[in-house]
This record gives sequence, structure tokens and C-alpha cells, in this order.
Amino acid sequence: MSPSNLPLTESLRRALIAAEGSPHRDLLIGSILATTAGKPELEAVAAQVLAPRAGQLELHLDGRSVEDHATNAVAFGTFVTKVAQAAQEYVRDRLGRTAARDVLIAPGPGSVRATFIAPDPVDVAQNPFADQQQDGPVWVDGNLQSEALHRFALLFAHSNPETPDSDVLDGAIQSIPLSARRKLRVAVHEVFKQEWSVSGEYRQRGIGVEEVVLQPIAAKYLWDRLKVEQMDEEPWVSSGILDGHKWSTGIMYFIPDGRSRPIPSSFASTEIQQQVAALAAEPEQRVEATFTVFIQHDSASSNSGRRSYLLRSIRPLDAGPAATLL
Repeated sequence: MSPSNLPLTESLRRALIAAEGSPHRDLLIGSILATTAGKPELEAVAAQVLAPRAGQLELHLDGRSVEDHATNAVAFGTFVTKVAQAAQEYVRDRLGRTAARDVLIAPGPGSVRATFIAPDPVDVAQNPFADQQQDGPVWVDGNLQSEALHRFALLFAHSNPETPDSDVLDGAIQSIPLSARRKLRVAVHEVFKQEWSVSGEYRQRGIGVEEVVLQPIAAKYLWDRLKVEQMDEEPWVSSGILDGHKWSTGIMYFIPDGRSRPIPSSFASTEIQQQVAALAAEPEQRVEATFTVFIQHDSASSNSGRRSYLLRSIRPLDAGPAATLL
């Protein structure tokens, strides 16, 4: 396809990639971004291309216990330490050993702010995954520190018990090793104990920017759900239609054949999330999806239990443009 016939989103992506390598990077990118203002689809593409290669989780703390950009030092220290330790436990569980480099922390000026920064892997070639936003080198690093921070961000984002998407929370929790959950639970305890209102975002190239909000009531709910150490689980394979994908919350919606109500699901990995995003670009894309279903039984109830879905793999069933993206 000639450059003049490219979709606008693809032209923008290529222009930003070229600007990244220019000696006049800042000037060119500033000019390009001025053309995307007020256009959500183009802003999303720019966010995906320009986000840092390694994951960054930026959190701002506000609330009754925050005065003049200051809060309880011990509580804040516990929160930061336990999030970092949870990331260490995540890596240790996946690798069988600790990572060569730990997550970094960058306190921010002007507010009670902490930015957790995953280091680039020592050798990207040892653990890469494909980046749908790039044609050449692997830009998105697959290091486990980034994966850990991304999963924590998704937990925070889905912890409001009053939203429909809270159904995905248990599946997202169970995808995190128990040792990491225990550390994270201590961090979350400080949020509702101090009545902090947490807001921020997770940023990573190929993913873009995902909003994070954790109010004290949601932190209390997440703390309670993190107590559940084990759930019944079962595999489930189904064909159906993709009914949407939200980068901002890390959720997909799937309508199984024979049903009309969509099922929300979280992702077993960032790579699978990228695959779903590519497939979801085609309206009513038919797929075969493999899930792990987590079931929490209520002893006081006779129902079959609350279910939460975690997508393990997906493949297109329709021959079409999206099928060539995987």
C-alpha cells in the first residue's frame, strides 16, 4: 500500500516512529501531536507509540491524610516498599529466581506521588514479544517487572465493587502469584487505612496509557478479595464473537455462541491483550477463545458461585484482515 493510501492512524504511527529517530525529535513530535488534539483515535495511537518501552506505574495520593503535599511517612514507605516487593515476588515465581534489576521508584515534586519504573531487560532479545505498533525492532520489552506493574495497575482499576467490570477482578488476582498477592495486600491496606484516594496511569509502549483509580472503599474491597488464596478453577474453550476491547481498562468482552450477554475477561499476558486488540479492530470478529474460569463459592448460598474469566489464548475463525495480524 502506497503511503498516500494508508489509513490516517497508520500514517500517524509511521510519522511518530520516524520523528523518534530524528535529531529534531521534540520539535517534530510536538508538531505531530498538535494535529491529534481532540481526536481520541489518533491520541490513542500516539500514546501507544510514545509510551516508554519499559512499564511505568505513576500514582498520585490524595485524601484526608494528605495535607500540603505531605502524608504519613511510615505509611507511604510501607506502601512503596510492598508494591516493589510484590513485583519481586512476581518475578521470582515466574523465573524461579530474583530479577537482575529491581523496580525503581521516582518520587515526584508538587504532590504525594510515586512512579514505579520497570528497568529495561539486560538483553531484550532474550525475552521479547511482538509489538503490533512497530514493523522493525522489538520495541516493547517483555521483562517481568513491567508485567508485574501492569497487573497491579489492572487490579487497582477493577476494584470498585459497584462497577460491572469488577467481575474480572478475581481472575486478575488469581493470575498473580500468592507470594506477590500477600505483599500487595499489605500495600493496599495502607490505602484504606490512610483514606488515600489514588489516581494515576500505567504507561508502556505498545499498550499506551491505562488509567488507574483506587478509592478507599475500593481498596478495602480489593484487600478483602486478596485474602482469598485459592479458588476452584476450570478450563473453558468456546467459539463466539469479540464484542469489544478497552485498552484503558485491560478488558475484553466475548459473546459465546448461543448467548446474547457478553462476558468480561482479563488477560493472562500483555501479549494476549495485544492479540485481542488486533482482532477487535474487525467488527464482530469470530474467534475461538480459551479461558481459565475461577469460581468463588458462597457457603451461605446455593448458587453455583461467582465466576471470573481469564483469557489464556485466542485465535481468529474468520478469514479476514485481522487473521493476518496474529
